[in-house]
Amino acid sequence: SYSKSVTFESNYNYFRSFEVDKDNFYIGLQNGLVIQNRQTGESKYYNSINSNLKGNFIKTIVEKDGAVYIPTNICLNKIKDGKIENIKIGDNDVRDLHFDNDGNIWTFNSKSLLKYDGKNTNEWKISDYVNFDFEIANITLYKHYVWFSFYKPSYGYKTYYSNQQDYVFRFGLLDLNTNEITTFTPEERGFKENISIRSQTISNDEVWIVTAADSLYTYDIDEKKWEKNKYNHLFEGKYFIKDTKCLTDKDQNVWFTVSKYKDDGKMIRIPAVYDYKTNKIKFMYEDIAEDKNLYIYDLADYGDEIIMSGDARFYFQEGDSLNIINFTEFTDYYLFY
Repeated sequence: SYSKSVTFESNYNYFRSFEVDKDNFYIGLQNGLVIQNRQTGESKYYNSINSNLKGNFIKTIVEKDGAVYIPTNICLNKIKDGKIENIKIGDNDVRDLHFDNDGNIWTFNSKSLLKYDGKNTNEWKISDYVNFDFEIANITLYKHYVWFSFYKPSYGYKTYYSNQQDYVFRFGLLDLNTNEITTFTPEERGFKENISIRSQTISNDEVWIVTAADSLYTYDIDEKKWEKNKYNHLFEGKYFIKDTKCLTDKDQNVWFTVSKYKDDGKMIRIPAVYDYKTNKIKFMYEDIAEDKNLYIYDLADYGDEIIMSGDARFYFQEGDSLNIINFTEFTDYYLFY
């Protein structure tokens, strides 16, 4: 159950990230963090002035084993039992965050891949591997590989810590067993340099990349082969892929968003799930979603709970049920994302 907040502070607006555990919602903003109790609705606003939180631009929040991790351009913040701990990793500019099966933290700064084991940090200087200038935009871990997307330097820092679109111009695949990295020219991958890349994920040895042009590009790691719109024939002729997040769940199914136009010309969006075992796509909540405009925002890192967001709501899939929370129940101000 969920209760509306009655004590929200109002000196924040832009929504950037979201996480949930069994007790709280964690809402990352461009200037701080809100923690709200799921049962009572009571909330508290944190920033670098009123708390030990270092860095106010909260683009990523990850819950893991009872702790909440928040990387910023200052350090890695760890929240556990109500206390905020500051952890130094690399040069302190800690961007997106990933955990491997051994509990190690993988992250990156503008030029390096970083692995933190709780005490020590290993660093891979990616500029030692490639022959072009870049800043790292994102990474995805998969088996003994790390998949990179790269910004042009002119798009780098100001894009990562802003609302600008993520214009990615190159990709790379690092094999951690050999310390060799493979990069791909625009000609090899089949799309131009300055297209906006909205999301990337990996499942069953296949990289998924969704672009702002509503196209899906896949790269088969084993066969070293790029394809465009490989799964379009499964959309039943009525849907097309939409430029929002694609994510891999614990069963290695890939979640993404599809759209279609209604007879009145309005577009609706719903989640879809591709199952590698059956080679089929399941279109979710066509008759359940209140606003008929769902798109994938995130997946929780625990249990079977799926987090989605629509134009005005958050959706939590717990088992077969779909719980709905209006954005306005978080704050009297609209939360941009």
